[in-house]
Amino acid sequence: LLVAILTIFAPSTIAINLEFVIVIILLIQNGHDYDEKYVNSMKTYGVLISFFSLLVVFFSVGYNSLAAEVMIFVSFWAIAAYSLNLSTGMVGVLNFGVIAQIIVGAVTYAVLTVNHDVPILLAIFAAMLASALFSGIIAITTLRLRDDYFAIVSITLGEIFRQIAKTEVSLRGPTINGEYPSTAGVLNIPFPLVKQYRWLIRYFDQQVDYDLAAIFTQRFFLGLIGFSLVIITYYLVTKIVYSPYGRVLKSIREDDLVTSTYGKNLLRYKVEVMAISGAFAGLAGVYISWIFTSIFPENFLPTNTFFIWTVFIIGGRGSNKGIIVGAIGFTLLRQMSLSFSDQDTFFIEKLNDFIHWINQDNAPGVHNLLETARQNACIF
Repeated sequence: LLVAILTIFAPSTIAINLEFVIVIILLIQNGHDYDEKYVNSMKTYGVLISFFSLLVVFFSVGYNSLAAEVMIFVSFWAIAAYSLNLSTGMVGVLNFGVIAQIIVGAVTYAVLTVNHDVPILLAIFAAMLASALFSGIIAITTLRLRDDYFAIVSITLGEIFRQIAKTEVSLRGPTINGEYPSTAGVLNIPFPLVKQYRWLIRYFDQQVDYDLAAIFTQRFFLGLIGFSLVIITYYLVTKIVYSPYGRVLKSIREDDLVTSTYGKNLLRYKVEVMAISGAFAGLAGVYISWIFTSIFPENFLPTNTFFIWTVFIIGGRGSNKGIIVGAIGFTLLRQMSLSFSDQDTFFIEKLNDFIHWINQDNAPGVHNLLETARQNACIF
């Protein structure tokens, strides 16, 4: 409905209108005529089509930067939530330390590329490996605790590592004459695929009649990279979930006692899954370093852990397609809230004027409606 309303005020094409018809068909299906799994898949496709249609509308009305930011953060939250979905959604481990896994990946990539001039691909692999090893070591030492205690320990470890990154001098950059900067953080993180991006810009300038430079910015290119990483992550996670290994993980989540009676080493499986999820969290850390081109300890506050959990909860436990839907919904809501925050004073003033106008009996119909709602306890 939001996309349809926006399209009224934006240049509309037959293709976009056909997409709306497809979205309606996909979203109104119910479980009476089709298999539940099929219905959920069709609804996911409907949300995806709506999302891409919304991006088209944003580009049509000139909100290029907003569309690019939405693409970027949908990708980041999706990759981070896939990491959480492996450890929590598939095995049932209450992992509240996902932000610690992301910090390890981000700091490793930033330090290697900025201070040691390591090639980007090798640095990405090293960041994922470092985060996987960190997660595996933490899991070995703490997974014997009960779930609630493990949750407390994991979220505490995230804050501990953030403080280490804040105080440890060797985790800063870039170095100047062999000396580390006094400010905590790493600056001037290299952007990936710079040569490919410049080639595409030259190609569009030469081959396309209208100017695409306004749309095909560096942030938009980073959003395309993020979409590619999400597709790769989705493919790999899906392969894990539907493999015999993934079926063992599901059995551990449903009833670990029964699984252990069949000779499965529960601790080993949980440690392995924590390491795998740490690798994907490390990839999310690499991507967040590209987003900001610099990382500071303040970028990894514990609240980000609960943002990732929000995406995970919206998408559903163990649902790979749902994670994408959750990332889209959370990002759109968060971007709208950030947009409103710039004009919150104006918005609140107008809302107060409207409420005052109603209470002055200038709108008796609306006033009676609100009074009826209060009496029936429907709204207030």
